[in-house]
Amino acid sequence: MTYKGEYRPSELLCPETHQFIPLQRCVELLDKNEFTRLNRDFGGNSLNKRNLDELSREMKLYVRRQGMVVTLDQLTVATQLRIRPLVGDILQYLSSELVGSILLQL
Repeated sequence: MTYKGEYRPSELLCPETHQFIPLQRCVELLDKNEFTRLNRDFGGNSLNKRNLDELSREMKLYVRRQGMVVTLDQLTVATQLRIRPLVGDILQYLSSELVGSILLQL
């Protein structure tokens, strides 16, 4: 179906975010891996500290040792400092709608 790229405007549907992305932005990604997320934007904006803080309050974390479900803010400061970069990496790949329904096991 590469011939469809000859017609303008050409867009592909991102299989994860269900948003249409201009073909020019997708070609390089698809050359590397044909099964990839095409929308590299997070909610239309790049993830910043404010977004991470807001979304981390919604994401539920299952702490196996204590058998409890908590949010990032409920962990000790030392644990937050270790976990926050990992949560940030995960949040980059989730839509804001999914964040509240994900349970991350620690």
